[in-house]
Amino acid sequence: MKIVDAETMRLLDQRAMQEEGIPEAVLMQRAGHGVADAVERLAMIHQLTDLSILMLAGMGNNGGDVFVAARYLWERDIEVNVRLAGRASSLTGAAEAAYQFAREGEVPIESCPDEVDWTDVPEADILVDGLLGTGFSGEPRGVMKAALAWADALAERLLVVAVDLPSAMAVRADVTVALGLPKKESVAADRVDMTGRVEVVDIGIPERCIEAIGSTGTELITDVDVAPLLLRRKRNSHKGVYGHLHCMGGSPGMSGAMVLAARAGLRGGAGWVSVMVPELIVEVVASRVPEAMVQADEPARKADAMVVGPGMGCSPETQQRVLSLLKEEGAPLVLDADGLAALGEDLEPILQSKRELVMTPHPGEFAGLFGMKVEDLQLDREALAKMAATQLQVVCVLKGARTVVAAPDGRVAVNATGNPGMATAGMGDVLAGLIGGLLAQGLSSFEAACAGVWLHGHAGDLAAGAGAEISLCAGDVIEKLPDAFRAVGPR
Repeated sequence: MKIVDAETMRLLDQRAMQEEGIPEAVLMQRAGHGVADAVERLAMIHQLTDLSILMLAGMGNNGGDVFVAARYLWERDIEVNVRLAGRASSLTGAAEAAYQFAREGEVPIESCPDEVDWTDVPEADILVDGLLGTGFSGEPRGVMKAALAWADALAERLLVVAVDLPSAMAVRADVTVALGLPKKESVAADRVDMTGRVEVVDIGIPERCIEAIGSTGTELITDVDVAPLLLRRKRNSHKGVYGHLHCMGGSPGMSGAMVLAARAGLRGGAGWVSVMVPELIVEVVASRVPEAMVQADEPARKADAMVVGPGMGCSPETQQRVLSLLKEEGAPLVLDADGLAALGEDLEPILQSKRELVMTPHPGEFAGLFGMKVEDLQLDREALAKMAATQLQVVCVLKGARTVVAAPDGRVAVNATGNPGMATAGMGDVLAGLIGGLLAQGLSSFEAACAGVWLHGHAGDLAAGAGAEISLCAGDVIEKLPDAFRAVGPR
């Protein structure tokens, strides 16, 4: 999905209204409905019942979106309280019409035009931030400054949904609901602490209008992009139809990496999974992944995809094994963890490889491969991931907050699912196995990588919602993969 700046989105809104004849009130109704749905989804993920929603409205169209969302939630028998940072008598245009729409539905709305109105500590489960929209610039003053500080203080104990963007990037959101198309600020890696997970609401901008703006560079991976990649399975099929994933790695003391990768490959839909590990840990791995074929030798049957590296260690034997695999013709290969470490700073084996490759470095591994500092990499993640993909002719999955997926042909996509609870050991092994499982089913490397990072992050969000970010483990993400797949398909 295209990522746009605020000005481009404003022009798209105008084109929809002026050239396509879509009334501004209709766009606002769709936006408000989408925000209401996002609030309910967040409550469901976090297993909240008897909801109390505190909704903050500014004087512009973001406030109008809040008024509409509030009425839809109120009509669903959800407790809603709206605070307006200003006086209702000063509202104009679509925002004023939306206010009247909410009032007609008997939604509780309180005007709070003074700084003293923003000093109490209310009880609620979810805070909706619609104080300022993308058109705001400069520094907030007066009542708005007080309202923003008050809202951000509440973010310490409430879940926060931001409408389009966090207001003035001053309120930390758990979810940002992008209206129409995602904005550049909402997906920027250096803003992730403010924007959180990004969801996109279709407000009905005609596709021809969106296509007319041309390429905007990096795109956002969304559920809409992932769903078509996961084809419906035929009733008359067998495990061979869905591919053989072969995972290679593990070592004494690091058997868990192969367990996680293999389990993720199975949950990712591979028909069957084989695992090659050192003889010393065959029984350990086999006992924890009974569905996989675990042995110390190569499988007799040719693999449809491979995952190489998790827990493999960095011995000379490991290095030679990785280099030999890269020289051979064969199935697409996900090169992860110690598989990347085996290269050191020598990228020639990748350049000379006869395989279709997906490399999945975290920032430290990427910096090591290309002889740079991590802090320099983090300043321009998208450009450097694209550089790696095009120069090496691989799909590069640069992990981290806002994981970047870059293709050899120059395409770049960024992912906005996932949460800080996923910053723990084993998450990369799960991702590698998941991408491998999708590759085994016939997805292209770029498709498998994009779908894999979105599903991985969404499963992480579901797992955190069922518990807490602080206690999240890699195995929790695997257990939520079925629910993540269900989010993009009915089966």
